[in-house]
Amino acid sequence: MNRRSKPIRDRLFDQWGILNFQNWPSKIVEKLGEPPTGASCSNREYSEPYPKNRLWPLIKWAFISYITDIYSTVAGENFEGKICFLDATAGPGISEIVAGDKSHYFFTSPMISLLTPTVGITRVITQPKRKQPRPFYKIFLYDLDTDVVRYLKGTVREVANKLTSMGFAPCTGGASWESCIVVSKEDANRVVREMLDNKSDNEKECLHWLVVLDPCGMEIDWSTIVKVVMNGKADLIFNYMHAAIRRQIPDACSKRNHRADKFFPPGWRDVVCKSGEGVGEKAYEFYKGELTRLDQSKEVIDVIIRGDERGMWQYRLLYVTKKSKEG
Repeated sequence: MNRRSKPIRDRLFDQWGILNFQNWPSKIVEKLGEPPTGASCSNREYSEPYPKNRLWPLIKWAFISYITDIYSTVAGENFEGKICFLDATAGPGISEIVAGDKSHYFFTSPMISLLTPTVGITRVITQPKRKQPRPFYKIFLYDLDTDVVRYLKGTVREVANKLTSMGFAPCTGGASWESCIVVSKEDANRVVREMLDNKSDNEKECLHWLVVLDPCGMEIDWSTIVKVVMNGKADLIFNYMHAAIRRQIPDACSKRNHRADKFFPPGWRDVVCKSGEGVGEKAYEFYKGELTRLDQSKEVIDVIIRGDERGMWQYRLLYVTKKSKEG
């Protein structure tokens, strides 16, 4: 059975095994305490944290892990292993999910960068079978919240030490994991533009990037998205918070200046504010359409994740990558 023929449900189950690898998240929480709660976002006024008693964030993280799995294998081979991971909206690295009256803890996107290319592809994922890990060359994790960054540093330390004790290198761009993993407090928009600037040392050293932007709402500027997509050396995973953004559009359209003016591509008001019914879907289609037009050599893969039939909570996970030769 090859990767393409394996049912998507089974592939996602593989990733869930990574998100809760050997119950490490719960053990780390026992040591570090509860992860910081609430939205860790650049602008809380235009963001919405998800409630703990929902399971669909697991599907989102599973897809991010699945993409990371494929990326680390393909890009790792194509770029001599010098691939770098950048998560500018990292969060604490562990999240609590409540099912019934029980709490469960799972790793989130920043920890996927350490786990999926190492124990994920060698210990958890069974099809196709691979023997060699594909760790990132360097890993950069950023968040704007001081408490979140402090907790994330502890989570990274615990996971990196565990991987090292098992004989895995969490990253390969330094003599030790401390020299190739950066965890710091930074604004997402500023740090992405700086990291992917052609003059930066990291941009020159990293032959290719996987950039993850998983905000809570409208924090990410359109100019930041353009910077990543037009870089030419980066794939992008972007979580478009469809339902949260939809709920904010009436307020955005009623004001002359709104965070939406930085979030959406230019001209959004003419398309969205005058569309009448279905403004949420119109806004998303406009955003995706402009994203697709940025670079014709790339394709935009859209994954819809709904929390309920009414769509009160809904993600649109967008993966921007170079088109395959077949496509």
